Amino acid sequence: MPKKLRIDAPSLEELRDFLSVTELDMGCRPFARKRNERFAVDVVAEDADLGRLTARIASDIRIEVLEDLPPPQAKLRMTQPGNRYLHGQLPTGLGKKE
Repeated sequence: MPKKLRIDAPSLEELRDFLSVTELDMGCRPFARKRNERFAVDVVAEDADLGRLTARIASDIRIEVLEDLPPPQAKLRMTQPGNRYLHGQLPTGLGKKE
């Protein structure tokens, strides 16, 4: 089952180094946010990916499971046709919304 994760590190360089060797879904426009003197990015990973990531953790990288996500088939049923910005609400999900 896919999970939404938050990965953070003390510096942007350490976060980039850690993520550079992973093949995680970071959405269409990933960006790192500074939170409490650390840099964090949200990603989607499968259970198997989470195990591999946890095994790779070095230095001061932290991984937090934010939520379990529905399987891809269920997500397709949740998608609504039409203009998602029509009523002034931003769509949800990973990536930067503009």
